[in-house]
Amino acid sequence: MFEVRLPYVRTAPHPDTREATSVTLPDEPLAGLSILLVEDDPINQMMLEVNLEDDGARLVIVGDGATAVERIIADGPDAYDVVLMDIQMPVMDGYQATRRILELAPELPIIGQTAHAFDEDRDKCLATGIAGHIAKPIDPQALAALILEVVADQRGR
Repeated sequence: MFEVRLPYVRTAPHPDTREATSVTLPDEPLAGLSILLVEDDPINQMMLEVNLEDDGARLVIVGDGATAVERIIADGPDAYDVVLMDIQMPVMDGYQATRRILELAPELPIIGQTAHAFDEDRDKCLATGIAGHIAKPIDPQALAALILEVVADQRGR
């Protein structure tokens, strides 16, 4: 028998307003929004699809960054209100896809989603041009609130 002890270190919440927090939202808070969901994991795709459609969003789902870039080219820069971008993907990762999409559609807000939730990971996402960052596992209410925030910010410019 052995025992393992790990220290618990509580950290203060990061003051970044782009980091998702849990809030109460009305039914279908994303009604009327069109979202390009870029996610390579089928289970994550399914969970996000159910949650986002329950919140009223219209979705187009692709499995890698290269396909996301192709959809922006094919559908046009105004086809989507926001892109929900996984960061770690095959073919073309979220960083590369974000840079390419922002070349094609500089006004299109992109939210990065990643299991890497350290400050430096979030900072790397934001430095790439990503408008917001959310860590996996994703809280559906926090995601909806973040989507509304980045879309409102973009429309307010």
